[in-house]
Amino acid sequence: MNFTGSTIIRFFLAVRNVRCFHRALWFYLSAIFIFAANNAIVCAKPNCTVEDISEALLAAYSQFDQLRYEYVQERTDLKDNVPVQSITRGTFAQRNPEGWVYRDQQSEVVYPTTGESKSYPGILEAFDGQRTLHLNRNVESDAPKQAKIVVGPEGFIKKPHGMPHNYVWSFGRTPYGEIINKYKDSVKIIEQTSEVNGRKAIKLSGVVFDGRATMTIWVCPELNFLPLRVHFVRHSDNRVTTYYDTSDFIKLPNGLYYPQKLTYLDSDSKPYSTWSMSNISLEPLPVEFFRPPLPLNTHVTDNILKISYNTSDAMDIGLEDVGHVEDGSHTGSEPQQNPNLAQKSLENYADKAKQQRTVDVEDELTGEMDVATKKEPARKIHTLIIIIGLVTLVALGLTAIKLFLVNKRARKAGHK
Repeated sequence: MNFTGSTIIRFFLAVRNVRCFHRALWFYLSAIFIFAANNAIVCAKPNCTVEDISEALLAAYSQFDQLRYEYVQERTDLKDNVPVQSITRGTFAQRNPEGWVYRDQQSEVVYPTTGESKSYPGILEAFDGQRTLHLNRNVESDAPKQAKIVVGPEGFIKKPHGMPHNYVWSFGRTPYGEIINKYKDSVKIIEQTSEVNGRKAIKLSGVVFDGRATMTIWVCPELNFLPLRVHFVRHSDNRVTTYYDTSDFIKLPNGLYYPQKLTYLDSDSKPYSTWSMSNISLEPLPVEFFRPPLPLNTHVTDNILKISYNTSDAMDIGLEDVGHVEDGSHTGSEPQQNPNLAQKSLENYADKAKQQRTVDVEDELTGEMDVATKKEPARKIHTLIIIIGLVTLVALGLTAIKLFLVNKRARKAGHK
């Protein structure tokens, strides 16, 4: 078959004879538009540009405002030339843009040579948009506990940027897409067809942070441009400050891939620390999750109310709403504060909370949950539309080809 220009023209003329062509074309284009509107992170170009990768990374980063997971950090160090293994287990959750944060963790140290171990007090920290709770648990479950409540997010979590999810799409609190976009004059694609741990990757590198460091990052187009490896070198002492790989990828309900493991490497590419994440959830959490109840037998220092009390006494003085005391029996010990003073403090707390955050977080939560509930069936409908559109396009193409061949045979028969 001589596929000339006139042949192409006759092909499209045959296509126009299909009665449903215009409707099918409109249907297909609408499906493509809906697919793109649902944050499809795809680079259709043979060679992606720095701008393409930056946009894809930012698009992925924006879809993890609601996040909850359990984690285990394992790290091995030498102490007096003796290997020491530190293990931290916990749960982390966040809800943005509200800024709510929750972290509950317990640490222990293991001495592999002797098999001995030492546990440390557990720490629970939570910020609900108005106040911060710090709860220190003693190793013995029945021992007294200490808690502190303060206004605002100041110090609400020790090094929150150090959590593993902050090194999936971002460097601490700064998204990689933002870093690449800001320093796009310096960050360049070094290799379009690099490889990390058996997966194809695009390698980028450049000077960032106002000339203070060089960042090299490998992103995987097949995994919605997820960073497979990140490497930072500080210029002041030519030291590798950050070097890690991501692995054990899973596909989440939002359609994006996510690593369940981060492995930190030293300058010789030897692993020394790992973060493992499990039970990863993107479901919005209610505000009550970020207001955990205080255990009984907890001594509370409330910097908002300017009082101290024990949770065993709190129900006697009307502070259960402030301390969120767990249900259960409590001792009949004498309250540390006068009930009238406690009531007045509650009113002061309400005033300060209102000043701290004028938006009603619970109304905000309800509205967002409604939106989230509506989005899920909408996504299924969009996916169905895309499938129907693709099937229609294939059927349309086959019909057009058939008409084209029939017309061609008819013309040949006419010439005879």
